[in-house]
Amino acid sequence: MRQNIYSTFLCLLLLIAASGCISASEPRQPDVTQKEMVAFVQIAFEYADMYGKEAALLAFNDPNGPFVKGELYIFAYEEDGTTLALPFEPDQIGSSRSDLQDAEGRYIIREIIETGLEGGGFVRYLYANPTHGFAVEPKISYVMKGGDGWVLGSGLYSTDETMMPDSEVTVALADFVDYSALYTEAAGRKEALVTLVAMQALLSRYHEETEAQLTSLDNEMLLAGAHISAVGLADPSTHKVLAYVTGTSEVIFDVVSFDAEGRITDVYPETYASAIGADISAQPHIRVILDEKKPVISQLLHTLEGQDGVSLAYPVVSADGRITGGISALVLPPVLIGGAADAAGIRSPYSARAIQADGTVLYAEDPEEIGLMIFSDPGYEIFPDVGRFRSRIESDPEGDMIIGLSGVKKHVVWDTVSLHGTDWRLVVVKEF
Repeated sequence: MRQNIYSTFLCLLLLIAASGCISASEPRQPDVTQKEMVAFVQIAFEYADMYGKEAALLAFNDPNGPFVKGELYIFAYEEDGTTLALPFEPDQIGSSRSDLQDAEGRYIIREIIETGLEGGGFVRYLYANPTHGFAVEPKISYVMKGGDGWVLGSGLYSTDETMMPDSEVTVALADFVDYSALYTEAAGRKEALVTLVAMQALLSRYHEETEAQLTSLDNEMLLAGAHISAVGLADPSTHKVLAYVTGTSEVIFDVVSFDAEGRITDVYPETYASAIGADISAQPHIRVILDEKKPVISQLLHTLEGQDGVSLAYPVVSADGRITGGISALVLPPVLIGGAADAAGIRSPYSARAIQADGTVLYAEDPEEIGLMIFSDPGYEIFPDVGRFRSRIESDPEGDMIIGLSGVKKHVVWDTVSLHGTDWRLVVVKEF
């Protein structure tokens, strides 16, 4: 039992840390976005759902706790207007504020409660900003139902009195309460919590294993590039270096060297010697090497060898700093990422995928999905959740979503592993 509690709490801390809500002692962030504010409220809701109303209100009312960050803090009210959480106005706790009006005559608390109980949404009003000496400023808040008979929310201040909700945030948020209720209804509260913890644990291990493999490959290529830079592309030892790098891991299909004009000068294995002399200078990752003299990992590509993969490339530089070419290892994502998923222990009923930030599948248990957009099966395009998911996974480096499809629902969590400016989304899925 203690281990389960610890795992759950660890998972929650990871969620809070991911949204930047760890400590009120952090420097105030003046550019907090509506998306970050919404994530803040969602995490507060999850905390209350996980630990109960009483424990949640204790946390919400702690001005030095995890639910206060600069101007962001959680407020909460009973449906009759009784104040439950207001960390910077503790004297208001237990009092009714249902008659509170702002300078424009709005009944602020009534509108907040009504909006939250009706499914959640944005409320705009004027309110005292505790980070600006309680000066009255325009504020926009997102509120939602915290549980039976009470609501919670948080808000952003702005000098723009016409400030309105971001339309994309509004669309994404319109689904959040529905997703939470849907999952709890379909799987049961206890199972939903266990699933979330299990998926986050699998995702964490998946990330660690993938990152370890990428780091190992990157170190080998760094050393190889340094050696060839020292001896030159024409030195006989260069071919041996290509052979050595190819043999270091089964995830490497082949390794080539190329000159300053982007023409292949050598390759290992020799099976692909016909590629020598080919001009690859137009490939975007080769241009990065030749123009910017920095390592790069490419998007998924189809190579001269007829193999799909990604290229991990390093520059070759002369002693006086001139670019003389580079080396490129063709890496097989299904082998690398599939091995990481297996090492992470991802088994049925869970499955793993990896995608580029644009939604292109790098790895899936079904090889037919590789190179396609995620969830691009025929007919899936009619489901609005698919479009929203693609939009979120392209813009958000990590997240959690429930996707409704024909007759099934998929709980999806994802994280990001990065190398040389290229991001891969690592995805764990459970169908229910």
